[in-house]
Amino acid sequence: MPIFISYSSKDQKSAEAICTAIENRGFPCWISSRDIGPGENFQSQIVRAIRNARIMVLVFSSNANNSEEIKKELVLAGQSSLVVIPVRVEDVAPDDAFAYEFATRQWIDVFGDWEHAIGRVIRQIESVVRGDDEKPAAASVEKAEEKKPEEPPPVAPVAPVAPIAAKGKTPVAAIVGAAAAIILIVAGVLAWQFWLKAGPPPAKVAATAPGAPAPTTSPQAVIAIPPARNGVANAPAETGVANAPAQSGAANPPAQSGVPSPGPASSSEPAPAPAAQPAPVTQPAPQPETQTPTVAAGQTFRDCPNCPEMVVVPAGSFQMGAAPGENQRYQVPATESGRDEPPHQVTFAKPFALGKVDVTYGQFAAFAHTVGFEPRPGCLTVVGNNWVPSPRASWEDPGYPQVDNDPAVCMNLLEVTAYLRWLGNMTGKEYRLPSEAEWEYAERAGTTTAFYWGDDPKGACAYENVGDESHARKYGITTPIPCNDGFPDIAPVGSFKPNPFGLYDMAGNIFVLTADCWNENYDGAPTDGSAWKTGQCGRHVVRKAAYGNPHAWMFRSANRDADGDMVKRNRFGFRVALSLP
Repeated sequence: MPIFISYSSKDQKSAEAICTAIENRGFPCWISSRDIGPGENFQSQIVRAIRNARIMVLVFSSNANNSEEIKKELVLAGQSSLVVIPVRVEDVAPDDAFAYEFATRQWIDVFGDWEHAIGRVIRQIESVVRGDDEKPAAASVEKAEEKKPEEPPPVAPVAPVAPIAAKGKTPVAAIVGAAAAIILIVAGVLAWQFWLKAGPPPAKVAATAPGAPAPTTSPQAVIAIPPARNGVANAPAETGVANAPAQSGAANPPAQSGVPSPGPASSSEPAPAPAAQPAPVTQPAPQPETQTPTVAAGQTFRDCPNCPEMVVVPAGSFQMGAAPGENQRYQVPATESGRDEPPHQVTFAKPFALGKVDVTYGQFAAFAHTVGFEPRPGCLTVVGNNWVPSPRASWEDPGYPQVDNDPAVCMNLLEVTAYLRWLGNMTGKEYRLPSEAEWEYAERAGTTTAFYWGDDPKGACAYENVGDESHARKYGITTPIPCNDGFPDIAPVGSFKPNPFGLYDMAGNIFVLTADCWNENYDGAPTDGSAWKTGQCGRHVVRKAAYGNPHAWMFRSANRDADGDMVKRNRFGFRVALSLP
């Protein structure tokens, strides 16, 4: 539902800037200056918009202190149970009419650090949205628990009580049932007494044909363990819509703090031996069908026909982050500069595997069509030079035509996690998002230059799809990266040269999501290559840059940015990783 922006008409520019910032993070707004058309009744449209909203962002200033309209809107918000997020655009104290709102809610000041303040607004919005998405699932669980029958009390060997017959009906069935119960109780008591007198049966009893040799016995019985569910047909519960995220109509949304570690559902419980067949099972337990092959660094493997092809990345160490002076040399904007500092040493004690290319449209379609995955439509699309909400856009229709080898886009963290969980059920392995350190280590592939092809951005077009001259000619960009990669729009994966590790598209074509929570710089970052699970965990680190971006600094190996977990964009996708033994 759109977020209602409440503001004084004198603060229209500030309110519109806040609305734009919120929509750039994937949440639609309703603002009167834009959404009330000519000739429409102003008051009725305001009332309708508040009733259709779930959240109100109150733009507060000295002008708001004197606004009777805002006070009326707050009353309507209370009647409709809206969550109110007060945002101050100037340092002014609220008068008595607003004192209650500011006493019971934590306000956010945007007149200081704009980016940080907007980030706080987005996190509060995301917490409300997540709460709404979790309520149906919680309600369904409660409903299921209400319907769950109570455990019957143990049957005691006492004289039965005659059942009460239903009014107007002959209790024949009830009498028969009671009689059967009595017989079972008596038989059980007799069998128990006989067992006490005769003693327990021998450890092994096996029927043999006359004259046949007695079966050999082993010191320990070998119990067959059913194989793990490695295919869709063997695990319908894990690969159905129940694993889709809550916002897509599924019942089991994953947790929102950080990225879950998806994996196959366990099916390693041994089947109990039937009491009627005391002979031991002598066949050995089957081995998992999808053990990771032993492969050397640089080699590739694929766990199923629709699985991503994986490249083994060797163990080793590297210096993560921008080299001294790099931000200044490539003119990184002040708002971005310093995010990739300080440089620090990271060591990988073991190799890992990373997808050879980004997850493709065809691979994601195999998942979606198999399980009937239908996420809610809605995706931010690029119009001109801005991100604009498109209510009908989706991974199937991101605003431009796609083929199977194009990277999959328009997915948020919940939908990515649903794919990873399905992939885990298919293979028996814990496919996951790569950590930020894994990504940079794999992208650099042993290089120490600003780009993995060198220090000159002109070399990008041999390796990556960037904001080049072909894109500039089509869309009228005046300062492209001075080379021609031949793709004015998105390119099929693997269309360019690989990096030294044999990985493709490691710097361009689309942005990709990683497993790390967002932190403004590397102070306190892990040094073992693991994902950073503290910080702003409603946002996660994104790596690479997309086609159409004409800024060379965005394609550096050290460059990093962040995006909200619930946001979908038509130039954002992901790549899978896998830990190795």
